[in-house]
Amino acid sequence: MADELTAEEIKKLAHLGDGIMKALCCDAGANGTPCETDRRTAVEFMIEYVKLHGYEVRSQKLEVRSEK
Repeated sequence: MADELTAEEIKKLAHLGDGIMKALCCDAGANGTPCETDRRTAVEFMIEYVKLHGYEVRSQKLEVRSEK
């Protein structure tokens, strides 16, 4: 990772961070957690966020787990 982020990267971080926070604060089901769609959206934003910091993401495979 470069020592400093570009202005464009900082702008993208701000956008991603806002999206992460909005997705995680949704509580439409009133059970204290965001719905699955919002959680997955937050994770996708998080992946992009950490990539901008130079981290390698090895898998972006999302598997649907069956509920028991």
